[in-house]
Amino acid sequence: MKTGFPENFLWGGVIAASQADGAWNEGGKALDTQDLRYFDAAWDKATRQKNRNINMTSARFSDALTATDPTHYPFRWGIDFYHHWKEDLALFAEMGMKVFRTSINWARIYPNGDDAVPNEEGNGSLRRTPKDSFYWYKKCIATNGEDLD
Repeated sequence: MKTGFPENFLWGGVIAASQADGAWNEGGKALDTQDLRYFDAAWDKATRQKNRNINMTSARFSDALTATDPTHYPFRWGIDFYHHWKEDLALFAEMGMKVFRTSINWARIYPNGDDAVPNEEGNGSLRRTPKDSFYWYKKCIATNGEDLD
């Protein structure tokens, strides 16, 4: 029986843009459903479960739209990957990770949902990762070890 992992095993991880991005009101991003999710850290397990699938009402929607204190809207700041992606990827590399995946928050790319062209500032946030910071991910996945140059 084999045990362990092959030497060339690709360890990696994944984040979801809605949970990680932060910068909920920057770069032309529109609010999305995650930005409107209310949370109270004082809730016990039963209360969290009760509020998990609560329907959005006009009053809740209005409260969320006008809320300026992000304390109860944790998806608005996430881990602030939008601003700290370089440090986050460096930590990833330090842990020996070779593969990274993140999702795209479409409210950043198409803020109105029916835009004829993408939001260039939001679209640019996806292309800002320079080759030197992300090189080993691309090399590993996109080129199977061949040089990108």
